[in-house]
Amino acid sequence: MTSRVAKNVQRILAGALAAAALSGCGRGASQAISKPTIPPGEFGWLAGDWWGVFEGGCADERWTAPVADTLMGMFRYTKEKKVEFYEFSVIEPGPKGPTLVVRHFKPGLVAWEEKDKPLTFHLFSEGPREAIFDHDNPDKPARITYRRTGDDELVVTVEHGDVTRPATEEFNYQRVQSGRNPCRLPG
Repeated sequence: MTSRVAKNVQRILAGALAAAALSGCGRGASQAISKPTIPPGEFGWLAGDWWGVFEGGCADERWTAPVADTLMGMFRYTKEKKVEFYEFSVIEPGPKGPTLVVRHFKPGLVAWEEKDKPLTFHLFSEGPREAIFDHDNPDKPARITYRRTGDDELVVTVEHGDVTRPATEEFNYQRVQSGRNPCRLPG
């Protein structure tokens, strides 16, 4: 990493997602919603190109429109004109209903997670412009919430840790306008 702040962002995300990968999440008696497939149009509100400034760097995230009961997402965090890490995500049908599957990569597409162990979150609840995904293990809670707060605003919240050390990270995105991603600007 080139800076202390970028290292902190990577450390926070890596720690949260590693804990989630190793132990999952639970919220007491909460159960994932049981749906065999993702109906056409569900999660379509997530589709689009998004960008935001975090910890002195820039993040851009793109979600495709639903096709064949799946959505595909890509994320990139850059700082000082260098890529710090990438993320690839899908929302697809699973045995417990819609499932969010995530993998992280260093530059060169060097994976953070083990080859056969992507991070897996199950749909906990949903609304017209919100989806909350959870793990199953109550020992290490982890939750990701996607919420549209306006036509051109997306908020992604990552909750992790345990009862004694909870942590929440919030990422506020704006829709990329006119095909010009501000993350591409020099500086």
